[in-house]
Amino acid sequence: MQTTLYSQRSQNEPLNYLKKIVTCKYLKGGKPYEPTTNFSVDDRIYVFAFWQNVKGTHTAETYWYDPQDKLRSVVPVSFESKNGFYNSWFWFKIGQTTRERYFALISSVDSIGGWHVEIYLDEKFIQKLDFVVE
Repeated sequence: MQTTLYSQRSQNEPLNYLKKIVTCKYLKGGKPYEPTTNFSVDDRIYVFAFWQNVKGTHTAETYWYDPQDKLRSVVPVSFESKNGFYNSWFWFKIGQTTRERYFALISSVDSIGGWHVEIYLDEKFIQKLDFVVE
């Protein structure tokens, strides 16, 4: 008698690359601290991704869109995983000039409202996250 394991992935079923993904204002010990979807124009907005099924070398990217659906920034992160798991984070800051990398200057008036960030892995869409800037 042969036992079928229903948890096994069929050949046509796509891999689930994200174990978990959150937005937060801070990182503590390299991990997301107090996840939230509500931010102010003065906050640094982090997206923290817990990847799985990603053995090898990959490039993840986040595309940040403002309330007018205008692309404001693209943040790439390259990584290599030997065991198929990896944690990465991306950030974006709204509302003031700074020398920090991956920054896009946006006026506060244009910043208020519903934003979204799209996450890609090796140029393939993975997930969209919505958040609010007040």
